[in-house]
Amino acid sequence: MADYKTIHGIKVKSYTTDPDNIIEGQVWYDKTNKVLQFETPNVTTAGAWRTGNALNTARYILSGTGIYTASLAFAGFSTPPDTWHGLTENYDGTSWTEVADLNTVRYGAFRSGTSTSALCSGGQNAPGSAIANAESWNGTSWSETGDLNSARSKGGGDGASNTNALAFGGASTLAVNESFNGTSWTELADLNTGRRALGGSGTTTSALAYGGAFPIKAVTESWNGTSWSEVSDLNDARVEVGSFGSDNTSALVTGGESPGYVGVTEIWNGTSWTEVADLATGRAAVAGSGTASNGIAFGGSAPAITGATEEWTGAGAAVFAWSTGGAMNTARSFMANAGTQTAALGAGGNPDNQVLTELYDGTSWTEVGDMNTGRRA
Repeated sequence: MADYKTIHGIKVKSYTTDPDNIIEGQVWYDKTNKVLQFETPNVTTAGAWRTGNALNTARYILSGTGIYTASLAFAGFSTPPDTWHGLTENYDGTSWTEVADLNTVRYGAFRSGTSTSALCSGGQNAPGSAIANAESWNGTSWSETGDLNSARSKGGGDGASNTNALAFGGASTLAVNESFNGTSWTELADLNTGRRALGGSGTTTSALAYGGAFPIKAVTESWNGTSWSEVSDLNDARVEVGSFGSDNTSALVTGGESPGYVGVTEIWNGTSWTEVADLATGRAAVAGSGTASNGIAFGGSAPAITGATEEWTGAGAAVFAWSTGGAMNTARSFMANAGTQTAALGAGGNPDNQVLTELYDGTSWTEVGDMNTGRRA
């Protein structure tokens, strides 16, 4: 019978904790729990959130854009003292790094683009003072570009880059909708229901607007590049949500106030919304980026201001999970080994140069014939 080293080129290693950078199919011996561990792919049933590393600066009413392994977080607000932020941070799928600040501090800004080509427009930079200022991100720094026609904050929007954006709604209960071409903004068909603090995602030709206030709404509208059409409402009406998605057939909304801070997450499939796994930290004024399959939610207020980041893995996506098997009858290390996950052999080992041999059937270990000469690997 071929042993593990012959098949994989390495011996089974022993660890007191889980090893770093685990890969699918890896096998190791857990000395602390005295069990053999195996890294196996697991498939989620309805999607799940997991904790990521927090923003360097906790804030809320911030904006975000990009994908879950390359996201940008910018602007926002924190208190005390009252602080409008120009801070920009980049997420690489593991941690956040501060990069160049916006030229104009603000919160509640419209967003569009990627981590290397983004647009920040509108927002508020003093109590009750909405601005029209827009800035373009080239992956290194922000530069001023064409202003919105209508100064506003806390609206919905999205787009592909710093030359392709849609900005709709905003304070106070505006229905205005504008499109950006890299130079200037053009007014297009208004939302059917004017609102503020809504969620928005998609492109300039295929977008979705959902939730908002006041009063708190569940209304969802679909944009086809020319006009808005009302479609199925959110299951949970709310305001100040986190949102991201690809187009008017695929989106995710999470968090918000309903009233009260919630972690409720819903997925849009082009026809209706379905509730899935909640955020671990329910919060409002949270930012998000990514797609309905993979994304992140970050920042917000619950009501304490937070920099918490959570990573979303959608339904059916492969994720890794540790699977604990049955413990050996005799705890030891430095054994000889051979076989597969459901038919494994462990023999000899420390302490005292064991002669014991055990057979694993995928569930439990059974002692079988001893070796003639005790030894360790």
